[in-house]
Order: sequence, then structure tokens, then C-alpha cells
Amino acid sequence: MKKTRRLVLLVIGVAALSAGSIGYSNAKYRKEVNLPDTARLAKWAIEPTALSGNLELFSGSYTTAGKYAGSDAAPTAAPIGHSASKIVAPGAQGSTQINFSALDTADATEVAYQINFVTASAAITGIDSTLGDALKGRITYSVTKQNGDAISSGTLASFATDMASKSIPANEIITVSWAWPLDSGNDGQDTQIADLVDGGANINLAVTLAYQAVQID
Repeated sequence: MKKTRRLVLLVIGVAALSAGSIGYSNAKYRKEVNLPDTARLAKWAIEPTALSGNLELFSGSYTTAGKYAGSDAAPTAAPIGHSASKIVAPGAQGSTQINFSALDTADATEVAYQINFVTASAAITGIDSTLGDALKGRITYSVTKQNGDAISSGTLASFATDMASKSIPANEIITVSWAWPLDSGNDGQDTQIADLVDGGANINLAVTLAYQAVQID
């Protein structure tokens, strides 16, 4: 529209100068010039549900496979494996990758955008808040970019506030990792939690991360 307005002013200026130089004539020559222009809206091809569902953060579960070679032998391997059971225990760790290029697999979006993390949470259910909060303070996490640069790290106790204000470039691939250290210095609480599970308590850990794709210019 700006280009059209400048062209119309130029035509009017030339016409006024010509009319002034021919002062003896009552005639005016006028011609309207239409300069149409059209534009289409930029494509916003983000598929919001492309990354929904279970991202298998806890697929690296605690297993007893390879733990002991015999009744009196030392452990032959760390008791960490991959299992659909998704059991966590002291000494367990795991990670998952989130590929945000899946939001626009055809690379059809025509505006610049970034990923904003808007809410995050780490909740432990089936246990009283004192033990649950203490456990979240022992389980560590880290979030890194595909080049290894850190986005955030800490314990699950601070995960929600740490991640809720973070942003990453579009098409970034992040790795979310977690670990429950075997020797955290809290054997008493860990055993208390284990006793609750042994007594039938259904204790679960859920980690969530919500994001938005937002145009930036």
C-alpha cells in the first residue's frame, strides 16, 4: 500500500505543473491510474498435536537384570535397563529427546517463530507432601540443546519454575535427562518410601512440559 500511495502523489504533482504552465486554457487533462496489488497471508503450518502424548522420559527404568552374578558376588552391571514397567528407584536414570521440527515436518511455515515453554510440573502422587517434596529435591534433571548447550538443570523441586520461562529456536532438538542418585545421603527417607510401596502404596512420578510456538517477527 505504501508503494501505491507514492505513485499516485507523483502523478498528481506532474498534472498540477502542466496545468499551471498552460494558463490560457480552461481545459484540464485528468487521468486516473489504478495500481492494484494483492498479497496472501503467510502460511502457519504448525501442527500443535505433533509432539503430544508420552515422550518416554522414564523408559530407562530400574531393572535387576545383570545386578548379581551370584548370591555373594558384586554387581556385574549397573541395574539400569529399558523396560515398559517404568520403575524408578535410587540409582536409576533416563532421558528422552524432543524434536521440535516435527511441528512443521514440511518446513512450510513462512514466518519466524520460536518455542516458549509456558508451564512445567513434576508431581509425585500416592505419598505425603513432605516425603514427596524431599524426593523431588533428590532427583536431578537437565535439559540441553542438540549442540550440548544447557537450557536448564537442577532438581525436580525447581523444574516447574526453571523451565516455565525458557525459550528455544524453532526446529531445536532437546534432551531431557534425569537421575536418582544412589548415594544421596537420604537412605532413611528412601527406605521409608520403599516400605510404603511394599505395603501397597501406589506412588507415581509424573513430569509434564507444555510449550507454545510463537511468531517472533
